[in-house]
Amino acid sequence: MTRVLAPQLERQLVDARLLLGDSRDALTRFGALPEDQARLVGSIAQLDEFFLLVVVGEFNAGKSAFINALVGQPALVEGVTPTTAQIHLLKYGEELDYEEMAQMTGASVSALKMRVKRARDRLRPMLEREGEVDGPR
Repeated sequence: MTRVLAPQLERQLVDARLLLGDSRDALTRFGALPEDQARLVGSIAQLDEFFLLVVVGEFNAGKSAFINALVGQPALVEGVTPTTAQIHLLKYGEELDYEEMAQMTGASVSALKMRVKRARDRLRPMLEREGEVDGPR
């Protein structure tokens, strides 16, 4: 499985699992109701699921900057003037091929290939500065 989280966040996830496991054990020892125990077990399971996060706001409110900070890399263009005037769906997609992305987005395969090339061309200088370049040019 491909690691999605940075090491520090992975450690926080492990800590959360341990804390919730201890809480589950305490609920059992203190005779908590089965539905309360089941709710906690569901919460533990949700730690391994992806979620949908919607970010909305006024023009130039810092939505792109927020998302870039959240994902830890420049995924969206930021600027003084409005730069992302469309709805964007960001999804971890290392394992998706162009046909799957086309189905998800409604764009043609050729349009997606062009967008990916443009994105790589824009990100390459930043990644080269940080020594993180890999993959096709």
